[in-house]
Amino acid sequence: MTNKELTIIDKAVGVAIQERRIALGLSRQKLGDMIGVTHQQLQKYEKGINRISVGRFFHICTALGIDDFNELLDVSDVVERQHDRLTLEVTRGLQKLDRKKQEIIAELVRSLGDE
Repeated sequence: MTNKELTIIDKAVGVAIQERRIALGLSRQKLGDMIGVTHQQLQKYEKGINRISVGRFFHICTALGIDDFNELLDVSDVVERQHDRLTLEVTRGLQKLDRKKQEIIAELVRSLGDE
């Protein structure tokens, strides 16, 4: 597994933790207190900036009421979710450009797809 793939997984795990935390109505401060880290550190975990050790991950899952790691994150879904986010980011960026630049970028993408 490459570093880029690991980074994608780190970010996806962080997003899954954040989504679960929000679904449970927990603030970053509250979950951070539960697992013994600052809310700033938890934010770094959620954004995938800092990797989560297995022990810390276990502690987070316990605090979120998760018995099975797969319940939090389906690893086979990680790359697809990241791709969906990237597609959305590109689409938003294109919408900010004028029509001529959009056409140029569309042509570039078509030509790259033909390779």
